[in-house]
This record gives sequence, C-alpha cells and structure tokens, in this order.
Amino acid sequence: MAALRTSDLVRVFCRSLVLQASWSFQGMQALGFAYAMEPALRRLYGGGEAYRRGVSRHLKFFNTHPFLAAAVLGGAVRVEAEGGDGADEGVRRLKNGLMGPLGAVGDCFYWGALKPLLVLAALHLACRGVLWAPAAFVATFGACNLAGRGYAFVQGYRRGSGVADFLSCWGLLRWARRCQFLAALLLGALLAAAYGPDFLDGWAVPVVAGAGAALTLALGTGWVLARGVRLSWLLWAAAILCWGVVAWT
Repeated sequence: MAALRTSDLVRVFCRSLVLQASWSFQGMQALGFAYAMEPALRRLYGGGEAYRRGVSRHLKFFNTHPFLAAAVLGGAVRVEAEGGDGADEGVRRLKNGLMGPLGAVGDCFYWGALKPLLVLAALHLACRGVLWAPAAFVATFGACNLAGRGYAFVQGYRRGSGVADFLSCWGLLRWARRCQFLAALLLGALLAAAYGPDFLDGWAVPVVAGAGAALTLALGTGWVLARGVRLSWLLWAAAILCWGVVAWT
C-alpha cells in the first residue's frame, strides 16, 4: 500500500468544499464524502478490488454540518492509511460516532452564533454608510469557514480515530455563547441607534442613559438566549418593533 503525499491531502481537502454538491435524500452527504476521499483511496490502494471496496464503504449514509465534516474526513483518511482492508469497522465507528454531535455543534456555532454576530456587525457598518459592509460580511464569514475547515481537517488527519478528543477540547460551544453575547450587545446598540438622537433629545435623556439602556437590553437579550431562545426570533421581534414605532410616530 502506497504512502499518502501532501498533494493527496490537499486534493481531499479541496474536494471537501463541495461536499454537498451531490446531496441526496438516500445517502445525504455520502456521495460527496466518497468523492472527497477518492484521491486518498486511489493513492493507498491503486486500483482493483481494494480500491472499489474503499469507495464503497464511504458511500454509506453520512450527514453532518458541512464545515465540521472536514474533521471526520481527515480522521477517515488516517484510518484508511493505517487500517488498509481492515478499515471498515474503524471508518464506520468514526463516522457514526461523530456525525450527530458535529451536526449539532456546527449548527449552534456557525448558524446560531457566528453568522448572526457578523450580520449585526455588517448592519452597524451599513448604518454608518459603509458601502462595502456586505462584502466584508461575506469575506469574514468565508475566511472563518475556510480556517475552521482547514484546522479541523489537519487535526482529524493527525489524530485519526482519536479526533473526538480534540473536538471535545476545541470549545466551540463556549465560543458560541461568547458570540451570542456579543451579538446581543450589537443588537442592543443597533436598536438604540434606530431611535436616533432625536428620541434622546426629545426626552432630554443624556447619551450615557441611552448607552445604559442599550446595555440593559443587551444583557436581557443574552439572558433570553441562554435559555434556548433563538437569536433569529429576537431579530424578527426587534424588526417588528422598529416597524411598529415608525408606523406609530
């Protein structure tokens, strides 16, 4: 069995970026996973029956968060390199044990924390007349996506079947809570700015009081988020509130 080269790992990682391009209801991300693994399998087994068995075991059902799937992909490459034809059980345990937890953690961090935080930051820039705010959001979120995928893939390949220990220490849930708290602060500041200085002047409220009100709102939002309420629900409620205030005034 031939040894893997760095170029093979790069090709596997690049193919992982289109993991969901061939998504199906039957295998979910299975075909994309097998497509990403193919360069490594071809290098390890060459061709013939061993290669076909290697591709076949990666065509079984697989579905997790697309960004964190790179960790499973790197671990599967390492298991294949170390296990040879006996890698069936190792691959099965690795994928079945990680795809559920990684799906939940990825949704919580990327969709429920990081993306809303960056959207609110871009909204702050847009409200100040920064025309490139949407491009900044896309570039920042894309950079976080690629950096997270690359780091997860490298760690998965280094640790193999022990990648679960690394993922438990990565602390994405802790980072998710921090991002949600920062998003709550930005949401409070955005709502305070939505009323504008005319609201503050009309009631003779100093700016410090306005900042305190924004902080209080942000802390209350963080308290609600800590109890399982989605940030997207709060954003919709805030938008409806702002529309109502504008219509009433």
